[in-house]
Amino acid sequence: MTTPSALSNFSVNALNEPRSRPKGVNTYAFMWSIPNYIPLSADEIIRMWGILKEYDFTSTHGASVWQDVEGPDVKGRVLESMQIQTKYMGYGKHPFMHTLF
Repeated sequence: MTTPSALSNFSVNALNEPRSRPKGVNTYAFMWSIPNYIPLSADEIIRMWGILKEYDFTSTHGASVWQDVEGPDVKGRVLESMQIQTKYMGYGKHPFMHTLF
């Protein structure tokens, strides 16, 4: 599920100065049930990365057009979001936290 922060413009601040996306801000949430806000298990998220890491991609597409995310860093943002969610589920010391793509 694309989160609202995925579409935020972090490229400039209020003074129109360049800045990067803040560390720890997710782009996606991985849900078993979106309407009920039930997240996927950490094991399922890690299993999903095991499949996705084999593919090169530069876009993701949500349920609505405004939820599309494009750019050369999309695959990294997927992994980062998976790691953020897994960390906050209590698996901060899991080896998955050190995974790179």
